[in-house]
Amino acid sequence: MRKVLRPLVVLHSDRVLREQLRAIARAQSLELRLAADWEVLLDEVRAAPTSAYLIVDPYAGVEDRSEPSIELGALLNRFPSLTVAAAMSVGRGRLDHVRRLGSWGVVQVIDLDEETTTHAVWDRLQSGRGRPLGALVEGALTPATSGTARAILRAATIVVFDGGQGRELARLLGDPGPGVALVAVGGLGRREVSPGSDLDLLLV
Repeated sequence: MRKVLRPLVVLHSDRVLREQLRAIARAQSLELRLAADWEVLLDEVRAAPTSAYLIVDPYAGVEDRSEPSIELGALLNRFPSLTVAAAMSVGRGRLDHVRRLGSWGVVQVIDLDEETTTHAVWDRLQSGRGRPLGALVEGALTPATSGTARAILRAATIVVFDGGQGRELARLLGDPGPGVALVAVGGLGRREVSPGSDLDLLLV
């Protein structure tokens, strides 16, 4: 089956950042999608696979830019597995905003004044890769879950985020030994995972 391109969905008006993201999309084989407002972004999220990156202006739609948009908080509340980076100027008076964004589920903040190269922006995106999805999976495990099972699930989370398939997971894990299998069922097994999907995995 063909690997699904990972979308890079952008709701931001900064021209320099958008050009950097275009360069990243070309270099990393990502599908760049530009959203004009929160409503368009929500439509993109509904149609996107779990592997989508979102880069947003956290103040989009807030006329005086005095507070982060409640639209972003609502989006992350509805789709907690989204990997969202906020691109903004982080200066005096904005640290409370950064903390609030983190509490909402934003995984990275790209400081437009400091991270001015394409490489720096890509590094920032990579460091947040699959983190919300991994936290959701980890939170569903019982204390009795073995270390091996946790390692397999962490690897599966990264493979799902990267839009990979079973063979990528097998390659990442190596040979787990005889008698161990990870079976994906439901939307994950059909390779139809979206941000609203759950991950149905059976460790046998």
